[in-house]
Amino acid sequence: MLTQPEPDLNPFTNVPTGLALEDPVHSVSLQQFVYEKLKAQQCMMGDQGFGVLMETVDTELVRQLQEFLKGF
Repeated sequence: MLTQPEPDLNPFTNVPTGLALEDPVHSVSLQQFVYEKLKAQQCMMGDQGFGVLMETVDTELVRQLQEFLKGF
């Protein structure tokens, strides 16, 4: 009887290494993802609506987001 070889498991996640490497978290830039999501929301709401929404966000979080997204 032939058996399948055991997949190499990532010791931190117990997920097969090949599968873990296919996960978008390893191939998508977090900065690009956040920027695109915020831009899409701005397009859906319009500049004024998005501005009103952002005024409800904690100012420290906005500062950190701006720092994180520098260059985009």
